[in-house]
Amino acid sequence: MYEQWRAIHNLTRWLVLISAGAALFAVYRGFWQQRVFGVLERRLGLLFTIVYGVQIVLGLVLYGLSPYGIRALRVLMVVPERNTELAFFGAYHLLVMLVSFVPVQLGYSLAKRPNESRRKYIYAMAGYTLGTLGILVAIPWWRPWLRLF
Repeated sequence: MYEQWRAIHNLTRWLVLISAGAALFAVYRGFWQQRVFGVLERRLGLLFTIVYGVQIVLGLVLYGLSPYGIRALRVLMVVPERNTELAFFGAYHLLVMLVSFVPVQLGYSLAKRPNESRRKYIYAMAGYTLGTLGILVAIPWWRPWLRLF
């Protein structure tokens, strides 16, 4: 069961990165071309936020099933620096991914409020950029890039 959840989590990673790239491209292009913050920017931001939220839920389920999950926290409390992979998945990956979701959600939510497009773009750019940087830092790039069932 763990292997299937990990494969799904891996595949969704690419959806998160693609949706992040699309949302970032749309808001940066719109900002620099001084466009009106429209339906495309809103929908791409919503897509990024939803896909990332689903990825977080999948990750939390995987965290409960994984040997690196809750059991790893018990080991890390006793001997924190001995196993770097255990530390990465047991604490760092989880915390950075959860914290990175906050600016993405805030960027999307705050971009809906102002009346002027420039401020909408600024909120969206700041939130999506900070969130994406956190995602890129916390992805385990040394693991296989594509895991199939």
